[in-house]
Amino acid sequence: MKYILIIGDGMADNPVPELDGRTPLEAAQKPHIDAVAAKSVLGSVLTVPVHQPPGSDTAILSIFGCDPNRYFTGRSPLEAAGSGIRVNPGAVSYRCNMVTLEDGVAQVLALKEQGMRLKDAAKEVAEHTGLSKNELYAAALER
Repeated sequence: MKYILIIGDGMADNPVPELDGRTPLEAAQKPHIDAVAAKSVLGSVLTVPVHQPPGSDTAILSIFGCDPNRYFTGRSPLEAAGSGIRVNPGAVSYRCNMVTLEDGVAQVLALKEQGMRLKDAAKEVAEHTGLSKNELYAAALER
């Protein structure tokens, strides 16, 4: 028997009064998802152990049979592996989001949406921090 596993990661939201108390997903026109759901077995399961941080990383490990209590060491090593970068035993890796501060509000930069490549973002950060681009490249993962 074959299975299709559809993981709606990041699809949860809160009810919105302007949508008659529905979530954006509930209010969206999604005939294909609705058609698949109507012919499917649907369910809900707790995929993140209670004492682990709730997130895509721990949930996906669990869904695919890896015990997050044993294998989860943070998101950075997972993203490094996904980018083909080997993190050797005992090494430290970091993951960060680019952030901007405008009008006193910090916002995460979506580099692709703003047409900015990682090297351009690294150049900007280097100019403002005094770090070399090479120091920043060592800590950045380009997808």
